[in-house]
Amino acid sequence: MAATVVGGARFASNWLVAWKYGPAEHGQFTIVFQLFSTLVIVGELGMVTTFGVRQISLAVARGESTLNQLINRLSGTHLLIHTGIAVLLVIFATPLALWINVDDAYIRLVAVWIWGIAIYRLTMMLANGLERSVYFTATTLIFHSGWILWLTVCLLTHRSLGYLYVGWAIAFPSAAVVSWAVMPSLLRRHHLRLRPCISSLKHTLATLWSALPYSLPMTGMLILPGIMCVVLAPLWQSRSEISFFQITFTLCVLPNLVAIPMSNAMLPALTRLTTASSGQANITTTEPNRLVKQGFGLLAAFATLAFACFWPLGSWLLGLIRDVYRDQHAVLLLLSAGISFEVCRLLVDQLLMASRHVRVVAWSEIARYIVLIVVALWGIALWGAIGAAVAVTSSMLVNFVTKIIAARRLMGLRLYTEAIALAGLILAIAAVGSLQRYPWLTLPVWFTGVLALRFVQPNQLWRWRPFAQG
Repeated sequence: MAATVVGGARFASNWLVAWKYGPAEHGQFTIVFQLFSTLVIVGELGMVTTFGVRQISLAVARGESTLNQLINRLSGTHLLIHTGIAVLLVIFATPLALWINVDDAYIRLVAVWIWGIAIYRLTMMLANGLERSVYFTATTLIFHSGWILWLTVCLLTHRSLGYLYVGWAIAFPSAAVVSWAVMPSLLRRHHLRLRPCISSLKHTLATLWSALPYSLPMTGMLILPGIMCVVLAPLWQSRSEISFFQITFTLCVLPNLVAIPMSNAMLPALTRLTTASSGQANITTTEPNRLVKQGFGLLAAFATLAFACFWPLGSWLLGLIRDVYRDQHAVLLLLSAGISFEVCRLLVDQLLMASRHVRVVAWSEIARYIVLIVVALWGIALWGAIGAAVAVTSSMLVNFVTKIIAARRLMGLRLYTEAIALAGLILAIAAVGSLQRYPWLTLPVWFTGVLALRFVQPNQLWRWRPFAQG
């Protein structure tokens, strides 16, 4: 539910702005919004989604005597980092604005957005770490209601993008403060008192160094559009090209609405299993691997369904914004194929991190970004949005293959057959979809393939319990 709200708000923001203002202005909006998104994710250093969740889960398993102190230190460090980012944005707004070619006033407004969302996202760390996702769902609804409300007001009253930016600078901090109204009952349940604090400089730096490798897998996926649109901004031939890429990307990542919450929710369970069964090889190599294998099949089925649907429906969906976006169908299909591999490797990442093989995960992400930037430097200048899609998909394939190999060598998790089957299904769908007279045949091909390759076994779906309910 929470992931749907977050993804829906981001999706609606991009599509509604593109529909209302057109590709050129949406291209500018994309750069500002991706700057914000990238800095939020990078600044979290994995503490909200991975490292912090894992530390809280372990503290709960050991007993709650150190839990309150741990949460306060993590919260204080999280807020300190985002405050520092906001200050740096204000100081260096002018040179940064020259690099990405936007008004420096917008950069300063982004600093306020970052501070606001940092307060709200602490609820995610607490709720996921304590395995009480209902609280995070409630705070997410409150925060994103303020987000969408002001967007709606600007659209209905025909306001400029500048009004949207200023309104969010008020709405984000206000909604973040209001969202904390639902958290006291969770804190009381675990006898916690939230008092964000900073320990010694040495301990804070050690925490950041420990958190950094955990941040890379989720960060690497979430900041992909930010890297393409902000860091590589001078390469794009026009703002419209940036808009084309961003719109197709927001559509093709819809499978993340299932993949991200599933992988986040599985991390505490995988952490408990791999930690509690230390020295018991039969559990360590069986139960966590079984959960990841089942999850892999479900995500493969869901992601390839989206890929199959985009063949007959992609141009129509893009045309709902404006006719000019219809020509980006090839970009959408290429990105969607890459996302099919990307969402499946998320669960492998969580298994490796839960079992403390985090360095392997981190190095894989570094390799991914080397491929991304090298291919993007060549592809964007030549082909614009399609070149960016080639770069993103290439990086996703490299990351996927690396993680599959690492899982086999470090955890004994055999996913080679499933990986080959996934690639084969994608190629089969693409081959049938290329027959332009019969694009709807991609759906029966997908259905037959999912069942034949045993990605989904209907009699096991209802028994799958990847994480504790809360």
